Amino acid sequence: MSSSRSALLSAIEGIHEELRAINATLTTIASALEKRHPKTPTRRRPNPHAQLLSQREAARRLGVDRNTTLVSLIQTGQLRTVKANGKRKVPATEVERLAQEGFDSTMPEPRRRAPRPRPAGSRSPGDGIRALKL
Repeated sequence: MSSSRSALLSAIEGIHEELRAINATLTTIASALEKRHPKTPTRRRPNPHAQLLSQREAARRLGVDRNTTLVSLIQTGQLRTVKANGKRKVPATEVERLAQEGFDSTMPEPRRRAPRPRPAGSRSPGDGIRALKL
């Protein structure tokens, strides 16, 4: 048994020596390639979607109400938006610009509908209720 064990250990030692030689060869090849083709730093492209904010996030960063003030800023052209994936997004640079420059937060007059003309002789439900004279 001891002879088979020593033979096994000898075989393992031989494999270990071969692996060291292979490792040394690979290290030499890697350094030669590095000299021929030095690594150039890779430049990360900025993710354009990371720089686009939702209207909720833009309103939060500006400290304004999303449904009134932010919509007003967009409608008056003070805040530019872009369409991304079918949704309106606000570029982060626009929010920063508006925060630095300031903005006019006065609301434009709301558009009101003109009353619908009634046909002659028609009565509203209110007219019928008032006629009951309870």
